[in-house]
Amino acid sequence: MTTFFWVPFDDSDWNHDVYCRSIPAHGKILPHADGSVGFVGHENVSWNQVQANDTLVLAAHGKKWSTDEVAWRKKDGTIVQWSPTVFAQAIRACLADHYGQQINYRLLACFGANNITPLAHSFGSKLATEMSAVGLKGSLTAYKGATGMDANLGKQIGSSRITCALSVLRHLGTMTGSQPTDDANVVWTL
Repeated sequence: MTTFFWVPFDDSDWNHDVYCRSIPAHGKILPHADGSVGFVGHENVSWNQVQANDTLVLAAHGKKWSTDEVAWRKKDGTIVQWSPTVFAQAIRACLADHYGQQINYRLLACFGANNITPLAHSFGSKLATEMSAVGLKGSLTAYKGATGMDANLGKQIGSSRITCALSVLRHLGTMTGSQPTDDANVVWTL
C-alpha cells in the first residue's frame, strides 16, 4: 500500500508541506490538475500508479466560515476555489479507469469535518456524497478544527473554529497541534 499526495494547484504552502511530510511516509506526490509535476523528484509519479487500498491525501485550504468550497493560492497570487462537485469530478477524471477501486482518501483541509450550524453539512460530508455520486469507492476521512500534516498524515489544532482560534491565541499566533483525538476525525464510506 502506497501513500499518494495531491495538491491540485501549485500552492507554495501545501507544496512545501506535502514534500516535507511525504518523505517519512515514503509517499509519492501526484501531478497537479494541469499535469505539471507535483514536486521536483516526483516526475515519474502518475495517477496510473494508484491502486486498490492505497491512501490518497487531498491537500487544500478550508474556508473558515464556509463549507461550500476549498481553495488554493497559486504562485501568481490568484485563488482557485473548488466546490465538492468539482473536486470529486477532478479526482474521478484523474483516476480514469482506476476510479472504482477501494481507496482510503484523506482530506487535509482546515475544518473539513466541521459544519457551520447544526443543520449544515461539512465540506467533507458534501465531498463524500459527491465522490460516491461519481463512482469513487473506499472511504474519506476529514478532520475537525485546523489541520495540517506530520509524519502520521494528520495533525489537529482545536476541534472547531473557536477552539482553533483559542489555541492560536494561547500560543501567540503559532499553530501548535497534536495527534487527532478519536472525535477529531470523521470517516465516510463511499
